[in-house]
Amino acid sequence: LGVEKTKRRTKTMENMYHGGESFEAHIGLCITDLESAAAEYGTVHQVAVDFTGLNLVELSHLVDRDNMFWPGDTEKSIAQLQAEGVDVAVYEDETTTGRTHKCYRLISAKSLQAVK
Repeated sequence: LGVEKTKRRTKTMENMYHGGESFEAHIGLCITDLESAAAEYGTVHQVAVDFTGLNLVELSHLVDRDNMFWPGDTEKSIAQLQAEGVDVAVYEDETTTGRTHKCYRLISAKSLQAVK
């Protein structure tokens, strides 16, 4: 996927949001730092995430809207990201109404443990 050429960064504890019917942390889960964007997906669930020590990798360059591909959307993509050491894939996502927001997709078991 070309992860080695992407920007790796660190963050600390942060409140994040997921919109949907229910909330359960799992590999592939998308969360955002914008409560209003999460609300477009359904009921807003607020969680604290400790990003300390996680490998967050900016992957917006891999998004392919024409072919409906977002990093971590498939089991194959998740496996590739895990093999390259990604804990959290970060990219520009958009709601069904076209509103853009930053998505933080949980990729590793380590990232699941960071969700409080």
